[in-house]
Amino acid sequence: MPVALSAGEWTLMDALWAHPGATLAELTRTLGERAGWKKNTVLVMLERLEKKGAVRVVQGERARRYEPAATRESCAAEESRRFLDRVYDGSVGLFVSAMASENALTPGDLDALRRIVREAEEKAADGEEKRDV
Repeated sequence: MPVALSAGEWTLMDALWAHPGATLAELTRTLGERAGWKKNTVLVMLERLEKKGAVRVVQGERARRYEPAATRESCAAEESRRFLDRVYDGSVGLFVSAMASENALTPGDLDALRRIVREAEEKAADGEEKRDV
């Protein structure tokens, strides 16, 4: 399920993706060092993420444990879609063109784009074959 995350929510989710099943105390320690957050900030953010469906709570033996319910990949895809919609009117082509015109694409980026396009073409061709059957 795609979930839209704020910058602060990304910070917390990064900690959970790195340490699934962390307790409030563990997250407070990690995020206190990383972002200067206090326990209440972490708790409020966890509650918000739980309402969004990005985090689930599991009752442990002594404390609640927090698990990511959304994957990094699904959140990144949603963030990418929102960015493209906001900045490039949803056009991947305009985005890639802007990066190319700024010489922001490395040879590795170009190889990755070629691979992605090849895979998308193969999927599209497979879809066409299935419709023709």
